[in-house]
Amino acid sequence: MRRVGPIELFAATVFTCSLVACTCGGGGTPADGGLSDGGRTDAGIADGGALDGGAADAGQHDGGLAVPSASLSSLAAETPVVADGVTQGSIVVIVRDEAGNPLPGVEVVLSSSRGAQDQLTQPDAPTGSDGAAYGAIASAVPGETVVRATADGVALLRTARVRFILCSGAPGDPELCDGMDNDCDGATDEDLVGPPPRCKGAGVCAGTEAVCDGSNGWLCKYPDTYVDVEEGTGLCDGLDNDCDGETDEGLDVPADVCPAPLGVCVDATPSCQGENGWVCTFPPGYVADEGSDPTYCDGLDNDCDGLVDEGCDCVNGTTMPCGTDVGACTPGEQTCVNGSWGPCSGQGPVAEQCNLLDDDCDGQTDEPDAQGCQLYYYDADGDGVGIEDSMCLCSAQGLYRSMQSGDCNDLDPNVSPDATEQCNLVDDDCDGQTDEADAVGCQYYYADQDMDGYGAGLGACLCSADAVYSSPYGNDCQDGDASIYPGATEWCDGLDNDCDGTTDEGADAFCDDGNACNGIETCGAQGCQAGTPPVCDDGVACTLDSCDPSTGCVYVPDPVACDDADPCTVDQCDPVQGCTHAPVDCDDADPCTTDVCVVLSPDAFHCAHVPLLCDDGVACTADSCDAAAGGCVHQPQDSACDDGNVCTIDLCDGQQGCAHLPNDGAPCSPGTGTCGTCQGGVCVPC
Repeated sequence: MRRVGPIELFAATVFTCSLVACTCGGGGTPADGGLSDGGRTDAGIADGGALDGGAADAGQHDGGLAVPSASLSSLAAETPVVADGVTQGSIVVIVRDEAGNPLPGVEVVLSSSRGAQDQLTQPDAPTGSDGAAYGAIASAVPGETVVRATADGVALLRTARVRFILCSGAPGDPELCDGMDNDCDGATDEDLVGPPPRCKGAGVCAGTEAVCDGSNGWLCKYPDTYVDVEEGTGLCDGLDNDCDGETDEGLDVPADVCPAPLGVCVDATPSCQGENGWVCTFPPGYVADEGSDPTYCDGLDNDCDGLVDEGCDCVNGTTMPCGTDVGACTPGEQTCVNGSWGPCSGQGPVAEQCNLLDDDCDGQTDEPDAQGCQLYYYDADGDGVGIEDSMCLCSAQGLYRSMQSGDCNDLDPNVSPDATEQCNLVDDDCDGQTDEADAVGCQYYYADQDMDGYGAGLGACLCSADAVYSSPYGNDCQDGDASIYPGATEWCDGLDNDCDGTTDEGADAFCDDGNACNGIETCGAQGCQAGTPPVCDDGVACTLDSCDPSTGCVYVPDPVACDDADPCTVDQCDPVQGCTHAPVDCDDADPCTTDVCVVLSPDAFHCAHVPLLCDDGVACTADSCDAAAGGCVHQPQDSACDDGNVCTIDLCDGQQGCAHLPNDGAPCSPGTGTCGTCQGGVCVPC
């Protein structure tokens, strides 16, 4: 470690605090700032590489005493730092009083004007008896800075201006290959002293020369195929990789050159074949994948995977018995060829046929789907026609017994495609239709165009009428006229109205000229002839009698003919009874009034509603009319019968009036100041 020259700080002899004015050592007073030389001067860089002692910064100490100026021992003008990873220099600060004596016990703090770019290690103790405190340069970057030292927190700073350089020696020192500026000329690893070390030159190292790699020193940069020691590796490539003049010597065989020692690979041998690398020599019978080559179905593990004859059913050349003696089969032998069993030499099973033999040797004869089979359909009702469910059989089995399908109801033997359709609302013949024309039980229906109930033409035999053939009756001689049909009324109109083959049959033909007032018409040679007009008289005096051609005699009531000149009656003409005179209805629905019609004039009347008189002639009843009760109410009042006699019980009888019954035994006073007892309705003294 290079020691840096001490920074000497000179301070006042006494560090005390006083409340009165004082002087110290001839310096200034607190009032004038304690300046000893009138100012502060930073140290400059000396020509000889050292800093000249500069003037001290003036300031104020916490104790209030002036601090005189002092000389400052300088750092080297160019100070090397942290070039080789360790602290390059220390800083010694010496504090003296103005007499030049070392001042112990002073706390010193170091700082750089560049802040965090320069890391300074602070003194770990105050100044000693020699006035010295020891700090250090922990790290720094090249360039100029001002190093400051503060003593005991005094504002006075002692400074030194220095330039940090990145070198690890001194000017004139030999330059080495270490990535450092050994001769402090600002360049690294230039003009190196001494020859470089020699590199290996055999094998892959031929032509390799040492180069300076900075902090890594001299390096021989060999090719990627170089190894330090070739022995013990598996590097088989036909090269001298460790540059010792030998090729592929002492190699360890890699585990993956040959397969695991399984099967035929137990005898496999690995060897180094120079530039061809490692080669495995396999014994006869080896194949990479025996499952892809059936010729290796030999009972060996030919691909050395621990499995024997994978993909093979048998070992080539082996034989085994085969076949059966069931049915038409006979036993034999089969041989393994290319990993599969060959054909059986005996008689083997063949496809089943309809021949009463067990051709497929399964213990059954002529089973379903045998060659030559026929379709039999499921026929549950036994009518000879089955449904679509079928089996191919050599002969009928169970309900699979019909060779015809199409039965639409296999639970009814009367229903099948071979059945005859009947009028029974059932599709008997399975044609998808029910009760179609000409079914058994049908009847003829005729086309009735005029909808008069009778049709014409040949008609159709149906189970029921339909939209075209709607009438069960035929022989309509004019199906375009609804008034002409068999049995119709014969009119005197020159037509055969009743379809009996004759026209206007004499007097029986119906005549009607539409006039009811000319009598009953008759049919003659000239058509309908008028009869005797009717006499229209109903014998009722108040009706107007006349004849209406469309209806005949008409009798119209005439109320005027019944006027009785009484406005309190309603005058009406009854077509049977004649005139009626009903009283005017004056009922007001009040049971407590008597309703009377009062004539006001020959043409006017008035309904009067007179209150109902309810006097029943009994003096002791309260007479009134109660509409809710429906009329007069007579309520007996016992108080109305009081005769003033305590020897009678006074009652009101609603029919007889007052009754005075004896009150025998009741106490009474005869009026003499004595007591009595009622007897026979009178008071008897005691």
